[in-house]
Amino acid sequence: MANEKNLIPFSERTASEQRAIQSKGGKASGASRRRKRDMAKAMKMLLDMPATEGTDAYRNLQQFGFAEIDLTNQMAMLSAIFMKAMRGDVRAAEFVRDTAGYNPKIRLEEKRFEAEQEESGGGTDVVSDWINSIPDTAAEDGGEDPDGEDEQNPGEAEEAP
Repeated sequence: MANEKNLIPFSERTASEQRAIQSKGGKASGASRRRKRDMAKAMKMLLDMPATEGTDAYRNLQQFGFAEIDLTNQMAMLSAIFMKAMRGDVRAAEFVRDTAGYNPKIRLEEKRFEAEQEESGGGTDVVSDWINSIPDTAAEDGGEDPDGEDEQNPGEAEEAP
């Protein structure tokens, strides 16, 4: 390709050129993250808004018996997908099943994990392993508690000799 000879590898650029490129990339990345964050906030606001009265989705929610406070766009959208699933739309049915937490693949993986845990005697617990790796300072110091408390009777200080 003709343009490949115009390309300069990053490692062959000067430190100031590298900094400038990295700075532009960092600014573009930050702008992209802010855009995505703002879109997520806007979508959450739209989903939490009350559903529009008089629409089929609103009437469906009322027929399902939802309280007035629950008549939101999010619930309207979910009820519309639910109704599609009820009419035989397989993808809508899969979405409803997965959203409700009934995905058989995930449930199978959870059961497999539980069986492996039972087989291995509980498996490894990262927190327990970390706690057990901390040396017992009282045992290393010859059994004396740094607080001067008796381990058998906490709260009672040992008598001074």
